[in-house]
Amino acid sequence: MALFLRNVETGEREKIYGLLDTGADRDYLSLELARRLGIQLEESEFPVASFEEVKCKRRDTATFVIESILGDYEVMIEDALVGRFPEAGRDLPPSKRNWQAFEHLEDLEFIDIPARVEMIISVAHSDAWTPNCAEEVRKGLPGQPTAIWTKFGWTVQGVAGRRDNSRANIALLSTANQQLDDKLNQLLETDFPFILKDEKTLSKDAQHALQQMRDSIKWNIPEEKYSLALPHRVSRERTKEIVSKVDSKSTAVKRAWALKRSMNRLPEKRKKHLQRLRSS
Repeated sequence: MALFLRNVETGEREKIYGLLDTGADRDYLSLELARRLGIQLEESEFPVASFEEVKCKRRDTATFVIESILGDYEVMIEDALVGRFPEAGRDLPPSKRNWQAFEHLEDLEFIDIPARVEMIISVAHSDAWTPNCAEEVRKGLPGQPTAIWTKFGWTVQGVAGRRDNSRANIALLSTANQQLDDKLNQLLETDFPFILKDEKTLSKDAQHALQQMRDSIKWNIPEEKYSLALPHRVSRERTKEIVSKVDSKSTAVKRAWALKRSMNRLPEKRKKHLQRLRSS
């Protein structure tokens, strides 16, 4: 899909193609693109899961914004993985392919830009490509590719032609900031007794986050609960400067509407969220 990718700090942006990957739970950005746009990189430790194994690795991450060229979608992505782009970077976007063999796709207009695939878009943004009605889906015969209307324009899923049987590309990408997530979950559940345990095994980001919690935590007597400042990677002054450049209200409104659509579509999800709110 064609889209804009924007540097949050400088506002500089570039048109690229992104590859939708429903098997990825984290967005992935080309290191070359990050360097071209001057996007600041941070290093964190992640368990990266492929089809066969899970390995903990120190990886570069970045924060940036993606925008639909059509103007229908905008979201800030935090902690996306950054690195040398995988095999998917060689894929041809729909606008560069010949669809004459598929009658149901011939009249579709794909956004065509002079760029290549430099980002993997994770399942976290599935609301941007989930069809709302039958008119937004074009199906052909069994085994033929299917076209879907998304907030980025038309895209195609499925195999378009015969592949080389001597090669196989498996890109099941799954990550989590395991150390930080596990420790923060334990923190919330047990009122902070773990903080002094095994801290040397934490990443620098996690240690920095815990130190900020120590420095800001306090007991709220009237409400009888702890409170602390949200941890941040850079100085508070720099964080404030970055946040002030982002249209937070617009992003929050868009996410709220996306959540509403998701709740309406998935009653069980809505029920669970309401139960959590009532019990909190």
